[in-house]
Amino acid sequence: PALPDMSHPCPSKGAEFARLGFFCRVLTTLCASGCSGMSDEGLESIATRCTVLRALDVGGCSLLTTSISSLTLCPSLTALNLTGCAAPGLPDALTVLSEACPLVSDLGLAR
Repeated sequence: PALPDMSHPCPSKGAEFARLGFFCRVLTTLCASGCSGMSDEGLESIATRCTVLRALDVGGCSLLTTSISSLTLCPSLTALNLTGCAAPGLPDALTVLSEACPLVSDLGLAR
């Protein structure tokens, strides 16, 4: 199934994604691919509050390792697209993520 597409119109500020996490706690899928407004603050808010998240596409977003690591709070995650995310320390973050989210079977990492 396709992920809900947030890229058109894409929220322009990380605070908008943070609010999404706050108000949509039962969010299970999110496509924010290419959204310049997806910030570390937004991803951390979504990961912290939307713990039933199953599929997330943040391909092309500029994120830091700490926000990617926050996805360990989403143990139901099965699909994750990080294509184009050149976060420093990404391999280490993915190691931690694989241990905390063993259900991930669809992982996108292309540059």
